[in-house]
Amino acid sequence: MSKNQWMDSSVPEIVKKMTERIKCSLLTEPEKGFNLAGQEAVHGIVDNLIGILYPGCHGAEPVYIAGVEVFLNIELRKVFSLLSEQVEQAFKYQCQFDKCEDCGNCTTKAFTAVSKLLESMPEIRDMLTEDVQAAYDGDPAAQSFMEIVMSYPGVYAITVHR
Repeated sequence: MSKNQWMDSSVPEIVKKMTERIKCSLLTEPEKGFNLAGQEAVHGIVDNLIGILYPGCHGAEPVYIAGVEVFLNIELRKVFSLLSEQVEQAFKYQCQFDKCEDCGNCTTKAFTAVSKLLESMPEIRDMLTEDVQAAYDGDPAAQSFMEIVMSYPGVYAITVHR
């Protein structure tokens, strides 16, 4: 059997079976379909948050000290918008299990959660500065804080955790 013959004969049946399983899954609302962000969207938001915590060390563009306020202003607003939307969707998703019937609190809860997170960013940055200092002090081969922030997987993990 050729590849094309296999695809023509087998793929439709696989699609049918997968569709049945997906429709019966707790991951969907039958009348609305999928409503949660994918990993790529979440990873993008996490990358933006890390870029805010370490301007110029995490991201595609350099950030100069003279422009850090503008950078932070833009990035915080962008993250607030993106993250609020995703958190609201997550709350609405949970409401279907709690039988909440669209109480209207999901938007408020998302706003509160995201605003608290962003308001805590300066303190998170302080904790991470201590973490980077500890990594630097504990590694005699370390040459700079930037090296630690950019290349130590443990620091990345701690950053995501915080």
